[in-house]
Amino acid sequence: MWLQWVVIPLPPCCPDANCYAGGTQGQDYPALVASEGLSATQSAYLTGLTENTARYRSNIGMVNVRGEPATVLVGLFNGDGTRLTEYPASLGVGQWSQVTQLFLNHAGQTAMDRGYAKVTVEFGSGVFAFGSVVDNITNDPTAVAMQREPRASRPRHWNDP
Repeated sequence: MWLQWVVIPLPPCCPDANCYAGGTQGQDYPALVASEGLSATQSAYLTGLTENTARYRSNIGMVNVRGEPATVLVGLFNGDGTRLTEYPASLGVGQWSQVTQLFLNHAGQTAMDRGYAKVTVEFGSGVFAFGSVVDNITNDPTAVAMQREPRASRPRHWNDP
């Protein structure tokens, strides 16, 4: 019998975990590639966010993985698409930033079951956004990955190839 080992390179990740009497719980974020981050004028959404002081809270984070500062505009919306507020954020080179309970702290929401954030890069590149919906009873987080805004397609002319 002949065995051959195959090494499969796996991307590094960054676990985030809580410890409690019943064990641990947490979430995991994938490795980031700078060229896949958001650049100036690009947007991404963090959906499924909630702020209900009785049960859930939402946090968002952003990281700048490029060698230049970045500025970002974060818009907060309720479930029907009404903009509640927006606020600017600055990220230095390699900086990571997290805002806890963003709907409470930036929009005064305490009983919002559905919401989302729109993150738009105004200057810079290599920006990633992520979210967490955290159970207020167990502190168990659920990761929310950014969803890029689809790029608008160019209108086609009748004789385009």
